[in-house]
Amino acid sequence: MKIAIATEGNQVFNHFGRCETFTICEVEGHTLKETQLVDTQGHTHGALPDFLANLGVQAVIVGGMGGGAVQKLAQKSITIYTGVRGTVEDAIQQYLRKELQPLDVTQALAESHHHDHHHDHDHHHGGHSCNRHH
Repeated sequence: MKIAIATEGNQVFNHFGRCETFTICEVEGHTLKETQLVDTQGHTHGALPDFLANLGVQAVIVGGMGGGAVQKLAQKSITIYTGVRGTVEDAIQQYLRKELQPLDVTQALAESHHHDHHHDHDHHHGGHSCNRHH
């Protein structure tokens, strides 16, 4: 089983469509076999579901995700876990302990019809951790 965790530094990244790196975890039963950090190579928004599917990913862990990405991942039978915060290591452990709840895709897509108009076109909001104070 391959899981992709949206990653920024050692933290779970909050926005799937803007994620530049994923931690790919190979899991067998309750055991973590291997992890590797994968750069998205410039793939964004619409291309990320294909990029991850081509890597053999079967589940995605992320802070948040828009309706378009939910739909594309669901079409590829990739399980989605959203609302995850904290370190990548914590997310892996929560997954292995079965503490994460998969996203209800049908419900998420029904709700996204009401909210997505603003989400998909808002590329200018702040909150990124790129601002370094010296």
